[in-house]
Amino acid sequence: MNQKTSARTAFSQIVHVTVVLVLVLPLCSQALAFLCSTLVDSSCWFSRDLTYEAKLLLSRDAQVDFTKWFCLVVFCLGVLFMGNLYGRYAALPERRWVCYGPFAVFIAYSAAIYCLSLGLLGAVGQETIETALLPFFWRHAFYYRPTLLALMAFLTYLLFTLGVVLTRYRQSASSETLEPQA
Repeated sequence: MNQKTSARTAFSQIVHVTVVLVLVLPLCSQALAFLCSTLVDSSCWFSRDLTYEAKLLLSRDAQVDFTKWFCLVVFCLGVLFMGNLYGRYAALPERRWVCYGPFAVFIAYSAAIYCLSLGLLGAVGQETIETALLPFFWRHAFYYRPTLLALMAFLTYLLFTLGVVLTRYRQSASSETLEPQA
């Protein structure tokens, strides 16, 4: 394979990973967030307080808060699982900078947007944060706050990348143990 073909292949692989990170991953995370939000909404239907072992009284508001945290855990595990599947079945580039470069760029971008939403890098409006995270528009799925929208986008990219990296690491470790040594 000559240098021109190698560069073209690397470019097409970068474009493929970028399309997945810009279009496919936000849509999948929106679907997962929607499923989690239906769980939060369904817990709002409970009108009675729950009593556990006659010592713990869990009010309706506490139950909804507990369900929101549970949904956040389910969301994080779901995104990690999506990264695991993508790392296992997608044809990712062999060179590390080509493979992990787009992931690092999107993690840094979402981390910067999250810091802006917290006010650490200056004050910006809610519209600016929503525009910057346009592919991740599940504002109504969780909590109605732009800070959590930015946090969910950051967690999505971070956990998806972690799933891909862990899967690739396990695959490379298992392929090294399977190769016979001369």
